[in-house]
Amino acid sequence: MQNGERSGDKIIIGKVTTTHGHRGELKILPLTEFPERFKEMSSVEVETNGRCQILHIDTVRKHKKFLIIKFQEIHDMDEAVLYRDADVVVSKSEVKALSEGSYYHFQLIGLDVYDEDGNYLGQIDKILEPGGHDIFAVIDRNSGKELLIPVVKEWVSQIDLIEKRVTVKLLPGLT
Repeated sequence: MQNGERSGDKIIIGKVTTTHGHRGELKILPLTEFPERFKEMSSVEVETNGRCQILHIDTVRKHKKFLIIKFQEIHDMDEAVLYRDADVVVSKSEVKALSEGSYYHFQLIGLDVYDEDGNYLGQIDKILEPGGHDIFAVIDRNSGKELLIPVVKEWVSQIDLIEKRVTVKLLPGLT
């Protein structure tokens, strides 16, 4: 599954962490399983302080878990520092297709969750990423009760994006 939720029609694919060098390069943490997408793109949309701006990519290089990107519009460190903590976003329609059975978080948040007997459990409120596998945080909107469900095939029977429904198998006494 992928992270990068955002309201509206955008998802975050990267986060500007700091500047790099005196030429105005930005150090970006990719928040996508496809960091190579930055090398394929000629421009990106950057959101900072509630403002969106399209920046044109000059060069991209990898540095440990980060990308160092030089943008045509940023000429020195003084200009680059204005983008610190900015989000790099794309339209949801621009996301890369995932293999069958893989989903972006934004596709799952808000889906209704039912047990295998058809009992309504709540909606996926958020997806936690503690390590080994993701966990659905399901909130029952009536009671406010939260249920944590590991996202593994033993627990999650079916995800139906068309019906906006997830079916899960629960252990007795869990709900």
